[in-house]
Amino acid sequence: MKKLLCRVAVTGCLGLGLFLTAQNLTQTTTTAIPSPSQTLASLATLDLDTLITEDLATIDTSTTTTNSPGDPSQPTHFPPSGNFKLIGPAKDDIDPQNPYNEVISFDTTNPLAVPMAFRAFGDHVKIHWFTDMIEMKYYFVGRSCGGGSPRIVLLVDADGDGKFNQSSGDFAANGHVNPPSTVGCRMNQWVYEDLTDTGNRWEITPGGAVPDLLLNRFPYFTWNELITAVNADFPNHRILAGFLVEDSQSFFPADQGCAYYDLLSIGPHPLSDHSDTSNGNKEPNNC
Repeated sequence: MKKLLCRVAVTGCLGLGLFLTAQNLTQTTTTAIPSPSQTLASLATLDLDTLITEDLATIDTSTTTTNSPGDPSQPTHFPPSGNFKLIGPAKDDIDPQNPYNEVISFDTTNPLAVPMAFRAFGDHVKIHWFTDMIEMKYYFVGRSCGGGSPRIVLLVDADGDGKFNQSSGDFAANGHVNPPSTVGCRMNQWVYEDLTDTGNRWEITPGGAVPDLLLNRFPYFTWNELITAVNADFPNHRILAGFLVEDSQSFFPADQGCAYYDLLSIGPHPLSDHSDTSNGNKEPNNC
């Protein structure tokens, strides 16, 4: 299982350009937008296999074999997940307002660099298990949000075969900040957001991947609408990985600069200090 998850996570991340840029290409802009190959190039230079293997190798998967007596199809615990892997210009950092608070930072000054905090999950994780467990605090230093960034992405394996393959119907669920506009975030102060609240903040890539969502408000949906549709349309689905990413700074200049993130949750065990990252100082930035 560990080897399978490593291959899945690497495949999903290396295929990231297909949906990291898919949303970006729908934006109207006069600035050059990087092609999928450019985005892939920035990711392909990283040793993702080693990063993911190091995190997942520390996981005790025994909890995935213990199911609830009341519902044999449900495990008694959320299957284990790895630490957050910081990729690109992302690093362990310190709260700009409190030197005792350990956080992470993303530097989006380079318009083609894509920072992210990536986490792979254990066996057969379902989307509704993340209710009340996708959240974060952010602090934007003289910059804002928009153009689809920042967002939290869930990689959805629609048929549950353990692989992420968009050509077979797999898709990404994207949760945005500051709904319903998803732009104009407050600067120079900590802001908390629960991405499983009642806001219209979720969309999927590709857009028609979940048929039942087309009956609701396109393109943004609430968390409850998303999980209801995914469970109905893809009962065998599983969530392979999740990550926080910023990738719109090439065409949305207001996103360029430094951002700090704290208490990032994608599943259980939020990122509360530097012990929750597996490689926090390998890719320093200028924040």
